[in-house]
Formats: sequence, C-alpha cells, structure tokens
Amino acid sequence: MLIIPDFTVWDGAVVGRDDRTVTLYFPGGNICTGFPLRVDVSETSTRVVFSVYLGVARVVHPNAQFGCTTEGHEYITTVKLSSPLGSRQIDAPGLARGGNPRIVAHLYSSPPPSASASATASPSCAAVPEARWLGVTFYDPQAQQVFLYGGQTLTLPIREVSDMWTWNGRCWTYVPAPSDGQLPTARARELTAYDPEHKRFLLFGGTIGQTAFAFLPEVWSWAGGQWSRLPDAPIVATSDGGAMAYDPSRHELVVVTMPPAFHWGIDDPNAFPLDTWLRNDQGWRQVQPQHKMPFAPVNMIFDSSRDRILASRETQNGTEIWSWDGQDWNLTSDHLPGARAVLVDGGDLGILAVDSTGLPGQPRPVYRLTGDQWSVAGPLTTGPSLSLSPAFDQSRRELVTFSDSWQNGAAPLTTDDTWTWTFAAGWVRHAGHAPVSLNPSPA
Repeated sequence: MLIIPDFTVWDGAVVGRDDRTVTLYFPGGNICTGFPLRVDVSETSTRVVFSVYLGVARVVHPNAQFGCTTEGHEYITTVKLSSPLGSRQIDAPGLARGGNPRIVAHLYSSPPPSASASATASPSCAAVPEARWLGVTFYDPQAQQVFLYGGQTLTLPIREVSDMWTWNGRCWTYVPAPSDGQLPTARARELTAYDPEHKRFLLFGGTIGQTAFAFLPEVWSWAGGQWSRLPDAPIVATSDGGAMAYDPSRHELVVVTMPPAFHWGIDDPNAFPLDTWLRNDQGWRQVQPQHKMPFAPVNMIFDSSRDRILASRETQNGTEIWSWDGQDWNLTSDHLPGARAVLVDGGDLGILAVDSTGLPGQPRPVYRLTGDQWSVAGPLTTGPSLSLSPAFDQSRRELVTFSDSWQNGAAPLTTDDTWTWTFAAGWVRHAGHAPVSLNPSPA
C-alpha cells in the first residue's frame, strides 16, 4: 500500500447524527477507476486524523497520461470513531490542495440517508417538455413560478426550441405562445439574469442553428407574463464563454464574454481573458478592471450578504469562485469541490451551488455558502447525473432541474425526468418517460 502525500483525493466528510459515523468522499477524477482505497484513522483529544492509501504501486496525477479512466467517479467509505467527534477537528494531512484540508462537514439533524437512496414521485401529468439542455430555467418572483424556456433538444432530430413551460411542484404546464408573436426565436446557450429593480428576467445572446458559432446580440425581457425585445447589445455572448448577473447595488447588468479577437474552433480559449461589460439605463459600456476573469465561467449571481457578484469558474481541480465589487475581479478563497458548480439564488437559504456533472445513481451534494465557507446543505441523496440549469422555486423552497443524460456504455441516454431538491428531504425524481438513446455529440 502506498500513501498519497501530494495530490488532492480528499473531497469531504459527512458526520452522522450519532456523532461517530463519518462518511468520506473522494472525487475519482484524481484516481484511476477501480483502484481500492484504504482509510486508517487515529484519534486524539483534539483531532481525528485520516490516512488514505491506494492499493496500487503508483500515484496517478490527474494530468498524467497512464491510459486509465478517471473522469466522474467518486469513492465513498464510512469510518466508525471510537468516541463522539464533538469539537475535534477532522483532518487528512497531505491530502488537500495547498496544504489546507478541504473539509465539507454537515451534522445531520435526522438519521443520515443512504447515499444511494432518493425518493421518486411519478404523478400523472398531461404533458412533459421534450428533453433538452443549453436552455434556461428561472424563477419569476411576481408569478411565483419556475419557468423553462428554449434550449437544444436531447432527442433526435436535435434542434433549438422556443417553447415555454411552468412547474407547479408536480408537473409541467405548457405556456401558449403570445398572439402578437413577441417572443425570442429558437435558440440555445443564452445568458440570463433577474433584474429586481425593474422586476424582469433578462435574456441575452445565445446561438441559433446547428453551429455553435452563430451568435445573437439580442436582449429580451420577461415581465408580467410577456416577452419584450430590448435594444440589441454591441457585443455577442453565449454560455460557452460568458456569464451575466444583475447588480442591484450599482443598478447595472454585469456581463463577461470572450473578446472579439477570439475565434471559436481556431483559438485556445484559455489564452484569452474575458472582457467585462456593464449595462444600465443609459446603455452599454466596456470597463477595464485591473484583473480579468479567465476562461471558462459557469455562471454568475449577486451575493446580497457581501454586496458583490460571484462567478463560478470551471477548472481541473474544482470550481473557483471569483468576485466583482463594481471595480475589479478577484479570486476568492471560496473554492468548491465540484468540477463545474452552478450557483443558484436559494432565497432564504442564501447562495447554493450544485455540481452540474456526475454519474447516475451517485450522491449529488448541494452546497450552501455561509460567510466565506461552503458546506453540504441538507441530506446527501442520489440526484441527477447532470444538473442542467437549476433554479430555486422560492415559493416551494425547492431546487428544480429538468432533463438528465448519462453514458450507458457506448450508448448515451437521456430522460425528461424532473429532479427537485429540498433542504429537508434532499433530491426527489419526478419520473418522465423511459430513457432513450440520443446523439452522442449534440452540437
């Protein structure tokens, strides 16, 4: 057995209600699939120390090329302490990035559920939206409903759509197109943000057609149950290389996007820092902050507790969190374990984050930001393989995400399931139709 002294395999610990059962999680992106783990524990009056071993002859760094499958797998093991944890510190020396152990701990107020268990609800619904990705799901505070709009279908023939649906906690209901024809055309990869000052949901950019390179400068507003087109932006943006959020403290929309010199399919996006644009009632303007956010942003959200905008950024070693104070971008210490975490306004729960990628039948943690620390929120239960554009329904106090897709051997599968999450119960699957095969490479 070989101890791993330098590489990040430590992801988190969840402490059971008995204060003695500790469940450990290790992201498989750093470990070759199928390699067994051994965990030794030593206890003192102040610390509980875990030593983690791999049953292999060498350490596999995530960037090393050893021909092994590493992506998406997670290892789980449970350790019983000799005495209650109490106020003792959980530690795993040498197993955390930068020498600072990344501990995600949560003390359950109810018995910890099995990581493979989640409830399933199968109501009789009149209709279900077509499975999709690259669209938007958003909560309308005035209507007190979650809306689903647009995206690209995950069933053949693959195409962009412009239909709209609402979620009532059990089923989806189709929203008829307006008689005046005022609505965004079919598109995918659009950016979205809620503007509380004008009580409207803003939609910007996106792509049309089967190519990812036909960008739109359009800006649309959803308010009072109607779409209205606003003046076009002087730039284009998509969710592939951009993000946006509304800053109510400074009364402006904040957008990051790839610079005009960048060309998709030709240039390396990692070599191009993102441009920052602001939009208020007087129009658009580009600003030149001292620091620029690197590629690739996931999404952005306003943090009212700290009067700042937070942006999540996908990296090989977890999700970075960047902040915008109205003048400059700065990398925060609020990193997340998941490789691609989506930030969500959780209403009275504050800011939540969901790792948007994974495997079927695996636990899907939801994280909650308290001060500068992320911790697992609610029970850890099986969730969707992909969390596609989650939104928080503040009236029902639940996360909502529609559609799921995963790899089943060589055959990619997709469903039109809806998943919901609550702080009390974790994830619940609202079953749609049986899984179907899809194009393995949606455009």
